[in-house]
Amino acid sequence: MTDKQLAVQCIQMLEKYLNEVKNLPNNNSKMLTLAGSDMTEWKNTYYPQLVQSGKIRDGAFFQNPLKDFRYGIGNDGVCTKLEYLQFLWSAYQFVLGDFPSSNESLKCIKNCIKMLEPYAADFQNQGTGVSISRDLKSTDMTEWKNEYYPKLSKPGLVPDASYFANGAHLGIGNDGRFVAEELCHFLFRLYRQAYIILN
Repeated sequence: MTDKQLAVQCIQMLEKYLNEVKNLPNNNSKMLTLAGSDMTEWKNTYYPQLVQSGKIRDGAFFQNPLKDFRYGIGNDGVCTKLEYLQFLWSAYQFVLGDFPSSNESLKCIKNCIKMLEPYAADFQNQGTGVSISRDLKSTDMTEWKNEYYPKLSKPGLVPDASYFANGAHLGIGNDGRFVAEELCHFLFRLYRQAYIILN
């Protein structure tokens, strides 16, 4: 099995928790704990082969150099909503890499990713309690409102606000303002949609 095939297995295991994580608050007050055989697989296979090997970014997003190995889903298999969503984004990023934009949907998704990913730097090395919000820059906001929001977010092709609650100002939404969880969630969903189209 290749590393990318193993990463897809890991993603499939973690995505079983999407609805449970949806109900967690956007802070550290409640955590997800992987259950039973999922915890065993995480600790014995996915964490050492994908995270410790440096293939998929986990705790290092929150603390670099990493000193507390509980950051991210970590070596304990316990995580916040942000840590969970950041890992899924990073895992799909590893699986897909620089994927081809061979049709209009993939081109739109890829360009949106390229626009949004630089904003993640604002949330890196801040631990998991970061509560700052960011706004899209004016040129990016124009692209978001004219291209990506109406084609990807608003029609629900790529879930955005609906994961947090139904409302135009949740997720990245029509106002272009977001917190770390909302950004990581939308990036994960963009890559996921590309993966679905390509497979």
